[in-house]
Amino acid sequence: MIASLNTEKFADFLNKLNREFKQLLQTVNLFKDRSFNNKIDRIIKVISLKITQVLKAEQVTFFIVDCERQELWSKNAIGLNQELISIRIPFNTGIAGYVASTGRSVNIPDPYTDPRFNCKIDLETGFRTRNILCLPIFNSQQEVFAVAQILNKIGDIPFDREDEQNFFLLTKSLGVILETSILYIQQISSSGGEND
Repeated sequence: MIASLNTEKFADFLNKLNREFKQLLQTVNLFKDRSFNNKIDRIIKVISLKITQVLKAEQVTFFIVDCERQELWSKNAIGLNQELISIRIPFNTGIAGYVASTGRSVNIPDPYTDPRFNCKIDLETGFRTRNILCLPIFNSQQEVFAVAQILNKIGDIPFDREDEQNFFLLTKSLGVILETSILYIQQISSSGGEND
């Protein structure tokens, strides 16, 4: 293809390529800006709060799939004292692990009766999970790279079909935000920065 371009078209091709590389360099520099990750965290926090309000639930947690370590790690888990906590679980563990590995959503009215439920997290955090709605988030290659999990519908009732539909609508656009956040973390990790 390039061999058939005349000088003018080849120069146009190089100029276009140069512009694309400049955009790429600007993006890489953006990833190095620590305030960028703080902005992503704030966006995820605001979205999480809105989801809990709309679905009348106690908490939303996003788990990121770490293929290299074969585990899931929480992006925004909140402890009993409203502090940010870090949760890391093996990829094939619990409801979130099931959703990550199968790409299927689940709605579980009583997780303690479900053999896939990992009660260890409740024991470690002191949180009591009464019901769970959990769905996969796909990246641009249509691979599951994150899981959105909402816990405890207020009023001791389980999540219903309408909640499932609303949860899907509220989280489907999060793929790009979470994917960008993961790219940022990988960038600073590979350059010797701190991981989150």
